[in-house]
Amino acid sequence: MTFRLARSPSTWSARLVRWLGCDRNPLRRTSDRFEARVLILAAVGYLPLAMLAAGYASHWVNETGVRAQHVAHARLVTAVVLTAAHSTYPTAAVWVPVRWTIGDRTHTGSTPVPYGTRRGVTVQVWVDRSGDITTPPPTTAQLDGQVLVVRMFTPLLVAELIALSLWALRWCLDRQRLAQWESEWCLIDPGCRA
Repeated sequence: MTFRLARSPSTWSARLVRWLGCDRNPLRRTSDRFEARVLILAAVGYLPLAMLAAGYASHWVNETGVRAQHVAHARLVTAVVLTAAHSTYPTAAVWVPVRWTIGDRTHTGSTPVPYGTRRGVTVQVWVDRSGDITTPPPTTAQLDGQVLVVRMFTPLLVAELIALSLWALRWCLDRQRLAQWESEWCLIDPGCRA
């Protein structure tokens, strides 16, 4: 003889509706229904919003980098090392003074060179319009790397912003629910205001 446990006639869809808070349960408050709908909206809207934000952010980073490549006006010049690259602690690169000439004007500055570079050796340095040492403009590979990083982390940032917004909403709704519960309790217990 086998016994079967009686199961309620609920399907997975009914359980999902009940879990999401979209059923017609009379014990659900209006704030519970509002919170459930906001959660559904956040879950459904996350993917399109994250894709849109990642696309816009990566486009902006790429355009900014391309503009920086064109506006930088940096160029390579040949400079002469003025001091041998020695250090107390051998490292991969040592900053040494260098000298270069642009037109009829001589410039000096410091740049990193490999450890052990001798005095008088020529090196290439990037300079700006005024002839001062500057950073090289970003390469296409660097721009592609920056775009990739932005595309990877923007959806995470969107998720964090949505989660923070949902947390703030829940905090506000909980404060409202507690205040409502307290006022309803005072209707029953006359000594609650004392």
